[in-house]
Amino acid sequence: MKSDINCYKTELASIVQGLFLDKTITNIYIESEGNGYYNVKPNVILRLTHICNRCGHGKDGEWVQRGNTMPKRCPHCTSPYWNKPYQYPSLNKQGKTRKKKAT
Repeated sequence: MKSDINCYKTELASIVQGLFLDKTITNIYIESEGNGYYNVKPNVILRLTHICNRCGHGKDGEWVQRGNTMPKRCPHCTSPYWNKPYQYPSLNKQGKTRKKKAT
């Protein structure tokens, strides 16, 4: 719900109870106009979208966060490093990648 609801005091309790049944509403602001008339303003949760830095999944807004915690993996490529920038291997003077010594 994005719009305000105007009601009288007798309707206020039933409207607030009905709004809290909706899982997307976190807070409800109630303003009194002083004449027994109230403005009810529901606050809707914003849905966070993510973009994978590895495969680019989510650029079109199709990756929406479900809970309150950050996702552990990209749902498309399953990379656990989806939120970290890709680091290219370091190159030596000849333009070749360095190899680690076997011990």
